[in-house]
Amino acid sequence: MEIMEDGNLMDRVRILLQRDLAYYQDHQTVLQENLCPGVVGGLLDFPHYSSFAAVKLIIWWEEAYVAAYQRPSGLLGNVVSEDNGNNEDDRGCGGVATTSSPQEFLSVVTSSAGQMLEHLHTLSQEALDHADLTVLTGTLGAAAVIKNCLWCYNEQLKKRAEETGSPKSDDKVTLYNSYRRYHDMSEALAERLLDLHCRLLSLYVLQDADCLNWEDKHLFFEGERGSFVIQMWWLYIQGTKESLWNTVPPKTAQRVLAGMVNESLSILTVRYTQAKTSSERSTLLINDVSNLLLCISKILPAVCNDASELLAHSLQNNVVKDIHAKCHELLKCLIIRGCPLEVLYRVFRKGLSGVQIFQIKDAQSPATWFIFAVPHLFTLNKGKQCLPLDAASIALELIVLVAQPQASWSLILKIWNQNRPPWVQALLRPLESLVFPITQTLICAVKDGASTDQAMILALDCVGQIVECVPPHLLCAAALIEEMVPADVQPMAGSVSLQLILSALYSQLQQHSGSSMALSEALCDLGQNTKQTEKIQALVVKINDARTDAEDFMSVEDTPHMADMLASNLLLTEEGPHYLKVMWQFLQFSSHWLLGQLGMLEPGESAPQSPPIIPAIASRPTPVCLLHTMFHVGHRPFDQLLTGDWNIDWNSLLQTSLNITPDSLWAQLVLRPEFQDSPLDLSQHDAAVTAALKAIFQQFSNTS
Repeated sequence: MEIMEDGNLMDRVRILLQRDLAYYQDHQTVLQENLCPGVVGGLLDFPHYSSFAAVKLIIWWEEAYVAAYQRPSGLLGNVVSEDNGNNEDDRGCGGVATTSSPQEFLSVVTSSAGQMLEHLHTLSQEALDHADLTVLTGTLGAAAVIKNCLWCYNEQLKKRAEETGSPKSDDKVTLYNSYRRYHDMSEALAERLLDLHCRLLSLYVLQDADCLNWEDKHLFFEGERGSFVIQMWWLYIQGTKESLWNTVPPKTAQRVLAGMVNESLSILTVRYTQAKTSSERSTLLINDVSNLLLCISKILPAVCNDASELLAHSLQNNVVKDIHAKCHELLKCLIIRGCPLEVLYRVFRKGLSGVQIFQIKDAQSPATWFIFAVPHLFTLNKGKQCLPLDAASIALELIVLVAQPQASWSLILKIWNQNRPPWVQALLRPLESLVFPITQTLICAVKDGASTDQAMILALDCVGQIVECVPPHLLCAAALIEEMVPADVQPMAGSVSLQLILSALYSQLQQHSGSSMALSEALCDLGQNTKQTEKIQALVVKINDARTDAEDFMSVEDTPHMADMLASNLLLTEEGPHYLKVMWQFLQFSSHWLLGQLGMLEPGESAPQSPPIIPAIASRPTPVCLLHTMFHVGHRPFDQLLTGDWNIDWNSLLQTSLNITPDSLWAQLVLRPEFQDSPLDLSQHDAAVTAALKAIFQQFSNTS
């Protein structure tokens, strides 16, 4: 699309928007530009692409900012206009001066932002009228990138106001109001995108008269497969996820996908928990519920922030909390409607008191439905839900990490080291602030005439004073290293913890010139006399005592806010972003191999013998083909319960705390075909079991 690059900015914006609208009317689409992959996502949730008009407008705004403030805002890098210091001859294209005042810049930005907002309103309304997802996501990207630009300008103006002490002007308030309008528009468009997907799901994907005819006396598809509804729902969710991940801002994409899953799961949960089936269709219902739980277990990592949300340990996100609650209802439906009658009778024949499934689930145990859906990661053992090994928790964090629409730096920062290759600096870094006072003390002591031997005794005394301040996780990590140290490696007095502390002190002394260099070298010869040896042995005892007291330490995994803070600090260093990006690419491409090394692959899934080679320009791994996605949930095929490949341990499920009430259990039980008014095809045994269960629950109702 041809545009004019000279003349007054407001005239250029007006013509730009006219031509952008004309392009839409001619082609029924929005001309778009990809944004740099390096800026996608982040704290401001930048989109993958935006409309051509929005990108061009931001470039013009940045030129006006440089002209007004004589420096770039930082939004588009540090590119400034040529000869920006020559105020007399600085002329722009077409003979228009490129210098302006801050007030003129604010006026131009707010006016042109208002025009763009009206333009985006027009395009978004057209997209909603025609249910055009491409135009809607393009408009959402445009609103998001302009919102972020206005936020950056507002922050820069706040900093300048603080530096100069100037009061808040009406123009600055107007700029903030423009940002708020774009913020509200971005949120509204995300909601409209979610509503559109939910309507498509409820009206077209989740409707199938044949599958949903629960009282039909004929087997569905001769009993050879599950319903089409769950399969098509899974295909739609998977395809939409790939589309959202590649188009919409990452955080927005996550929110839209979570909303789609939650809304559609509401429909499916009510449908399956309230269905009254014939005996011929009862197996179809149980098979569908098992397929649905398996699908949710695969899609849920993409909308969780970490493994604790995936396991329902920490449910700050209300949408994820709702998904867990609905899956729990589906699991109860599966157990009560699918468990053989004789198994139910054995559990309830002595009455309802003391039955495990009526007990309240431990809040710290993983969600039972998730354990059921991923048996290769968990086991149900005598009513207790437990992780088989620490490898399972690592595998869960890895599963969540690679499912995210953008790199989660705080997750990468968790069992990876923070700086300086490879792992030593990660252990030394927490000690830097602790040994800094020791460094200053030793330097002052030498300046005052202390000998090297005296300085070493002083160093050991100072180390003894900081032992109790050493981070507990560092002591525990050092203890693990001690168990694996080869015979040809001898840490100081056999203590890795002491070796690390002295190494941190050595590094800091090396940074100083003069006598401190001799001190750092003297640290390498500690233990040369009896007094030093006694001090070192006393230090080892003190370190071991401190390690014993640190058994119940809090790790980075237990404090997510610490991981976020450390990741933010690391991203501000020169090497940090590069290291994190390398780790992100490795985990993306090697997740399958890593899960194999942990022994956490699904049954029948083979692991590569070595990690794959990461290409020079890494991108997201190629998605699985459509045909495989249609008939598989991950590496497990659909309808495993129907084909007999998934054998459910009903006894273990019934011995698990599920927080089921007797009333809710009976409400599900009476929907089974065996409990209908006139079951004609029951055997004598099943009829007797049914009558006994009715008597047990009726007795409970009378007593309660």
